[in-house]
Amino acid sequence: MSASERWRLENPDDLTVSRVEQAMRGDSPGMRARDRDLTEAELLPFIERQEWRFAKTMPQWPHWYCLLRTVPVEDRLTFCRFARQIRRCGYREPFGKARKEQIYLDVGPFKYWVMGWGKIDDPADVDDVILINRCPIENAYL
Repeated sequence: MSASERWRLENPDDLTVSRVEQAMRGDSPGMRARDRDLTEAELLPFIERQEWRFAKTMPQWPHWYCLLRTVPVEDRLTFCRFARQIRRCGYREPFGKARKEQIYLDVGPFKYWVMGWGKIDDPADVDDVILINRCPIENAYL
């Protein structure tokens, strides 16, 4: 069984950036280009294909999220690259009353950020990211 076949059979509830990348290592030209930043022209079609769910548990900060486990198999590596790019190329801004910093990346009319257990100071540490959030830039919650 090839790495990509193992990746397709993996329990979607257990998917993280590191697991997708580990399964695809050496199996894909996209994996070899992992550290190259995606252009907006590459990101926008990916973003448009995804299912963005409204975060109803936080109505005070309206935003949407995309879960790695719901991303089509053929788009999962792009999800991982996008998550890394948000951390590597994004900018810091404080969020909410606690003024906790988050790293954001603007693409088109939206501001994107990742959620996981990675350290915010280490752009490479997105191994446990399971979702990408977004909100319209003009509705950012500073």
